[in-house]
Amino acid sequence: MITSDVLIIGGGAIGLTTAYELIRRGHSVAVIDRQAVGCESSWAGAGMIPPGEIHLENSSYRKIAQLSSGLWAELAESLRAYSNIDIEYRTCGALVLPEDQKIATTQSEVELWQQQKIPVKRLNREDLNSFHPKFNSPAVEAYFLPTQAQVRNPRYVNALKVTCEQLGVQFYQHEQIREIKIQHGQVADILTDTETFNASQIVIATGAWTSQFADWFEVSIPVEPIRGQIVLVKLSEVFPSIIERGKCYLVPRADGRVLIGATEELVGFDRDCEAETVKRLLAFGAELIPEIGDLQVEKSWCGFRPVTPDHLPVIGFVPGYENLLVNSGHYRAGLSLSPASGLVMAQLICGETTELNLEDFDPERFHLEISSNEML
Repeated sequence: MITSDVLIIGGGAIGLTTAYELIRRGHSVAVIDRQAVGCESSWAGAGMIPPGEIHLENSSYRKIAQLSSGLWAELAESLRAYSNIDIEYRTCGALVLPEDQKIATTQSEVELWQQQKIPVKRLNREDLNSFHPKFNSPAVEAYFLPTQAQVRNPRYVNALKVTCEQLGVQFYQHEQIREIKIQHGQVADILTDTETFNASQIVIATGAWTSQFADWFEVSIPVEPIRGQIVLVKLSEVFPSIIERGKCYLVPRADGRVLIGATEELVGFDRDCEAETVKRLLAFGAELIPEIGDLQVEKSWCGFRPVTPDHLPVIGFVPGYENLLVNSGHYRAGLSLSPASGLVMAQLICGETTELNLEDFDPERFHLEISSNEML
């Protein structure tokens, strides 16, 4: 039998940051995953780290977004010191275009950023003309977020894993759970094909698969998968900052490659990247950087974002259990919110005062069945 203070089920960015924060507090930690660590949504995303949040009108969400944004620089340095891996965390800024590029609609968004004391600059047509020689847009105005950052997803999750191993976290990959034993309101043993696990506290960090996994415990944690597709191309000369328009974006990497994303599709766990969707993403990219229209696709892939009915994450104790917690449902922001989500989960488990009020993220808020058609 493998015993630990905390057992984390799920080895994505959320599970790994939770493990990182717990092991630093002196807890013994084991992480199990049904496949290799970090190869689902944490690997598949674009790695954007916004300085805050304006689209969800929830003060708790805005606070966790700002908290997480402020943790990244120190975390990146710590991971590099332990793992010798550069996660390519850098502040690159973001040019944010209105969805209808011919209409000036940015003032209200600028004011929302200013209310949160996040630096923002309003740009006019002349500013846009000088953004980059390859940039093309009919927008009459936009705004720029100078503190927007980015990170290289695969390097980040790899650095987290290596760091956690250095600190003493035990990893058990390719472990398929076959049985869960429950006694008197507590999770007792978790059995896989090869091992039996026992821990004082168990954390569910299974992303888009959380709802399925919660069935083991006969509880409802309504998390649905939303597929997002991304295309990778390489430019002859890369532009300096992220470009966003609506829910689509261009993310320039240090090696000259550009990620073009992303879609939002309620298709379950269908992994097929559709050719028409790839064409639409390329067309979007070519509107803003015409050279993209002449490029070959290096790669395209998809990932599954875990979304809840209210688009807020689920962080806290699972109702009906004394030693079962969940850290999931971060939708499009799992990677960017992972530092803060791991921190507050560790604080909760350790009995510390959490950095922010977690009431709005409490799993107990889900007492009504909500159709998956309402997820988008």
